[in-house]
Amino acid sequence: MNSTQTKADDSTETYPQSTDLARYDLVVIGAGSGGVACAKRASSHGARVAVVEAGAFGGTCVNVGCVPKKIMWWASQAREFLQEAHHYGLTPSAQDTCANTCANTCADKCADTCADTCVDKCAPAGGLAAPAVDWAYLKSRRDASVQRLNGIYEQQLRAHGIDIYRGTASIETAGDAPLVGDAEAPASALKSSALKSSARWVVRVKGKATTGGVPEVRLCAERVVVAVGSRSKKLGVPGEATVAVGSDGFFALERRPEKVAVVGAGYIAVEFAGVLTGLGCETHLFLRHEKVLRSFDEMLSTKCTEFLERQGCHLHRGAQVEEFIVDANGKQIRLKDGRTFDHFDSIIVAIGREPNTDALGLDALNVRCDSAGHIQVDDFQNVCFGQDNHAKDNHAKDDHAKDDHATNVSDVGPAVGADTGLYALGDVIGRVELTPMAIAAGRRLADRLYLEGFEAAKVAYEDVPTVVFSHPPIGTVGLSEAQARERFGNDDVLVYTNTAVNLYYNVFDVIPTEKPKTYIKLVCVKHLHEQVVGIHVIGMGADEIIQGFGLALKLHATKNDLDNVVAVHPSAAEEIVTCAPWGLPHPDNDLRRIQSKFHDEEIANKDSSTTTTWP
Repeated sequence: MNSTQTKADDSTETYPQSTDLARYDLVVIGAGSGGVACAKRASSHGARVAVVEAGAFGGTCVNVGCVPKKIMWWASQAREFLQEAHHYGLTPSAQDTCANTCANTCADKCADTCADTCVDKCAPAGGLAAPAVDWAYLKSRRDASVQRLNGIYEQQLRAHGIDIYRGTASIETAGDAPLVGDAEAPASALKSSALKSSARWVVRVKGKATTGGVPEVRLCAERVVVAVGSRSKKLGVPGEATVAVGSDGFFALERRPEKVAVVGAGYIAVEFAGVLTGLGCETHLFLRHEKVLRSFDEMLSTKCTEFLERQGCHLHRGAQVEEFIVDANGKQIRLKDGRTFDHFDSIIVAIGREPNTDALGLDALNVRCDSAGHIQVDDFQNVCFGQDNHAKDNHAKDDHAKDDHATNVSDVGPAVGADTGLYALGDVIGRVELTPMAIAAGRRLADRLYLEGFEAAKVAYEDVPTVVFSHPPIGTVGLSEAQARERFGNDDVLVYTNTAVNLYYNVFDVIPTEKPKTYIKLVCVKHLHEQVVGIHVIGMGADEIIQGFGLALKLHATKNDLDNVVAVHPSAAEEIVTCAPWGLPHPDNDLRRIQSKFHDEEIANKDSSTTTTWP
């Protein structure tokens, strides 16, 4: 039997207590954004669902990703705004500065002499140059926000009548395993309708035993969704485990590091480096090549690298880590070329993420994985089986990504694309590792499995808007210029660019060339009437701008379509729809559109036996 614990809302949480088999239509392994979205959607369609989770609810995004990262980004942005406030005539008085700033941060250093010694440091002429950071307070508020979301995720699962099993999971084929009756399953999961189909899979859940129980339960299901997410990737060099922390460990730092090293050049490393620099840390970024974000459009890569250095981040190029050490000089990084950097308070390895698939038993099932361990799926999230001699890690965007292990399975099992009842989505498949992508994939999969008329439903992994919360932020969607030229050929690609200064900086008393700029690139295809296949922006507001232009890309907008949108002024977004040359469409573009429209309508009218005279 299973042991249940009653909650305040009369729902139950299920703990592994025996080896009996409880039966479900769907078992979802992982309570991150994708897994929860899939479970809730399937339950709303009438399926009986269980979710298995060993860690905190919400997965990477809620706990060590999007949410806490964005809070830290906002803190950094707020500090920068305060530093720039004097350009708008906003300066704190010495009394306000001492009372509101120094009291919380300088007391140990300044004691009762704060007013005499800190005013000049905290409020120099020209404005609040260096607002103090109360890291402990910031962390406590951030962690409280995360914990609130943990509870919301859990409550939503219970509200849908979904059983929650706390523990780690492994997957087996059902074979001839006997099933327990409905009455022996957790009462919270009972539905009025019978289970929809027979079980094909067994999920073993190992968790913390309670009094008198055994720490394992087996769940039988017709279908299983693997959505176990990812974890910080390791460099695998000496000293890493004791001296450095991964990107997940960044959120556990109890105090602000005065001097910090970030290893990596992908979006995680870039975001951390920007946040830490913005919060007043002496930040050193170690990258193997010359630029960050090398898998992004070249303009974004170049400008982001420049902005990092302008912000004050120290970039160390050609850096291949040999080892991490700690001694009287603090934490140190020793590179393969002999360079050594020391006196770091913290070292953060942010070289990407790897899937949490170790404990699932995938090898025994002959599940196909790529060289990085990502589960291979078809367009419908069906897990693929057997050896893939051409498998490669298409998601290895980070400069430090390593191809350090390969899948070694025999070429047996179901055919590629066969619906065996085993599915995977989210970070674990390595395709567009973004929270909204996982949510969309989870919902579409549940629709396909349990909603009549949606048998062909699938999510599209193309043209997904993406944001990098750098300083300033990046918004990008579609193909980079290099990708477009590779796909369509050099002669068929036309690129429009624009550069502008956000109005926010207009009043800054600095020479125009020193004002931060917004950079924009539109990538178009000539033979498609200059259809826009890529939009790339770096600058203030890019993170909020890109969502709407993602829709334009999905609708196959052309450069002429963008030109025909009247600009919102003054705004950063207007620079996208006013890229020069403006209002000069591709030759005969408008004529072809009119002819095509008339032709389609004429055919429709002929089919309905009507006659139309065109003006």
